[in-house]
Amino acid sequence: MLRENLLAVLARVNADGTRDLRQNMLRVAHTLEDLTRSRVVRLTDADFAEYVALTTGFAATTPQAVEPRPETRVGRLLQHGFLFVVAAMRLRIEYGRAPRWRIRLATLRLLAHFHRLAPAFGRVDLGVLRRTRLDLNAPEIQPLAYHYLRASIEGLGAGERPVLDDFAIAVSYLNAARALAVMNSAAGQSEGLPPRLVDRAAFGEALMEAVDLSHTGDRGVLGRILGRFAGGTDAVYAFARRET
Repeated sequence: MLRENLLAVLARVNADGTRDLRQNMLRVAHTLEDLTRSRVVRLTDADFAEYVALTTGFAATTPQAVEPRPETRVGRLLQHGFLFVVAAMRLRIEYGRAPRWRIRLATLRLLAHFHRLAPAFGRVDLGVLRRTRLDLNAPEIQPLAYHYLRASIEGLGAGERPVLDDFAIAVSYLNAARALAVMNSAAGQSEGLPPRLVDRAAFGEALMEAVDLSHTGDRGVLGRILGRFAGGTDAVYAFARRET
């Protein structure tokens, strides 16, 4: 029931027939935050099921817009850490069978850049994210993001993680993909190549790079790190609030 109702919230369309993915995800964030309150999770199974039906149904049908929640420092830092893990693992893949010391040195340089102690490294330039925006409601981008989120909701409960952690990790991958798509585009321009717009193909490529860690087991060290950095509903609020 939770999956079906969250899918209804995600698929919600406005009176003019358009879909605002950020607004729909903001409704999802509010709903999940409400369902994880201590007094709600203490309800009996029957009462909890009734509460889920009422709250998610209201989120899917109410015409009133939902106001975004101000970004928290902790939530911002956690998403920053999640992006670093994705970028570091991508770096390891790019270096392939290079000597271990070279991989470690490259990872340290990448970490220094994430702490603003070193310049951009390879395709990773966090400064670009402050100058460029990627709108996931753009006609070429929204369908890919929407179908990814729909598949993520449909798969909730299939793994060992709690539902909220599972969805937060999925959304964090999408947040990371937005950043990678923008940085990949900027890297091509800085290398003297023709400017590359973040179109459907470019965003899809970045999303595939980001979700390459999705095979990580729930109980492994990396799996636990990703769960911590995802930050629960903070990841969903970050998606709904930011354009990059």
